Amino acid sequence: METPQVVPPAISLIQQERELFDVLLRTIKEGNLTTTLRVAGGWVRDKILGRENHDIDIAVDNMTGAQFAHLVNANLTQHGVPTKDVAVIAANPEQSKHLETARAKFLGIEVDLVNLRAETYADSRIPTVRMGTPLEDAQRRDLTINSLFYNINTGQVEDQTGMGLADLRAGLIRTPLPPMQTLLDDPLRALRAIRFAARFGFPMAEELRAALCDSRVKDALLTKISRERVGAELTGILEGPAPVLGFHHILDNGLADVVFVLPQGRLWSEAERRFGLRVAELIDPMTPRLAQPDTWVRSSVLLAALLSPFASQTFPAHKGRQLPVGRDVVRERLQLRAREADLVAHLHTDAIRLAGIVTGCATGPFERVPVGMALRAMGEHWHHALDLARCMEVAQLETGMVVLPPGAPGRPLEGLMSPAEAPAQRAPCVAQYEAFAQRVAAEGLGHVYDLKHLLDGQRLCQELAIGPGRAVGELLEREMEWQIAHPGEDEAAFRAWLQDEGAQLVGRARQQQPPRRTTKPMTVDRG
Repeated sequence: METPQVVPPAISLIQQERELFDVLLRTIKEGNLTTTLRVAGGWVRDKILGRENHDIDIAVDNMTGAQFAHLVNANLTQHGVPTKDVAVIAANPEQSKHLETARAKFLGIEVDLVNLRAETYADSRIPTVRMGTPLEDAQRRDLTINSLFYNINTGQVEDQTGMGLADLRAGLIRTPLPPMQTLLDDPLRALRAIRFAARFGFPMAEELRAALCDSRVKDALLTKISRERVGAELTGILEGPAPVLGFHHILDNGLADVVFVLPQGRLWSEAERRFGLRVAELIDPMTPRLAQPDTWVRSSVLLAALLSPFASQTFPAHKGRQLPVGRDVVRERLQLRAREADLVAHLHTDAIRLAGIVTGCATGPFERVPVGMALRAMGEHWHHALDLARCMEVAQLETGMVVLPPGAPGRPLEGLMSPAEAPAQRAPCVAQYEAFAQRVAAEGLGHVYDLKHLLDGQRLCQELAIGPGRAVGELLEREMEWQIAHPGEDEAAFRAWLQDEGAQLVGRARQQQPPRRTTKPMTVDRG
């Protein structure tokens, strides 16, 4: 079938880009060079789509990027323009950087420069690289929509594969070469295809979807790609505009077991995939997008949602320790940061605890002190844990899968609804959580984790004439309980409580003091 011809669109340049390209062309003209420069990849794609993109990657056809960058600096210097040093980033195949890249700043615009390249793969994802033609360079890219060039010399968009413009106009994710070749050459491209499909909301070509499901691609992704690189691509999905759509692509194409690898060789069941996706769908609109540098919090919440089928599960590790499954997946299998793994583990634990508290408050009195102390222990992200618990409750009703442990307060197995009964039960379930959140706000407990002790440990020791120790910790805990029970009271009221009801605690604290030293202090003879 003949590929339909698409008229290349005109690229609208902003003033800074026009000035930059003029300098690059002047370097070619005044240096009597035969060089052709092309902007590659995402900048071209986004310009055509009318989106902002300031990442300018330039492909040079007859020299290295570093060589041309130095020539540009020399030309700027001749014209009296200040320059900055060119940074040369060495090739690093393990990080998917197969060619040396020059990073330079011209007229205040950061630019990456590299020569056109062709890649030949053998049994490894690390290719043999040589200087290539524009077509070879376009064909070795991950997707047709990322293979477009803007020829700076002619001011025209070039579609070397003959498919990029058509796929961009149609909204289609497709590979320049047959997908099995593209994905087996570099299996990381499987996740890049998913990232762009989620980012733009474009469907994937059927042959690409079939390749993603192929066991050869899954095996290659699992064995040839470092977990750190998998985690980096997943972070791109999580921080994109539609992370849950990315989850769908991963799980629907059977990639859960090679991306979210479970400990001890466990595989995801169909019920676990369905439950995790549903929780992620439910929590996504409840989690506002956070500005940098706090995007990691939202990403962690979404990961906790997807991994919620394993919220109460642990596995035996070194020296008999039991480690949370969710933390292991995030930290060890995806190589994400410890703070993200810790937050996922805490969200799972706290969601289970909150599910019991919410049910207890719905069927009995709201006990201010126990609730306040529980939220304080959970810290600033307790509201994310509450959202997670709520979404897990709803998913449990809708799917019929039991995830919240039966042993949690108010969570008996016999109280679960069948899938057929779920719609009628969803509204009361959600209402319980909303009522709890409203009561917490009305009681002024929303920021209880920030509540400071009226008397900190040092002042307690000074005023009670006791030394530090375990008893002081108990006193501090009782002090916080008193403050939560008596909002608005001052130090004088707390001191009165210490002398009255707290006197027994103070006496016990004094009894637990270590014996005083009776030996004389050491002296130093300075004669």
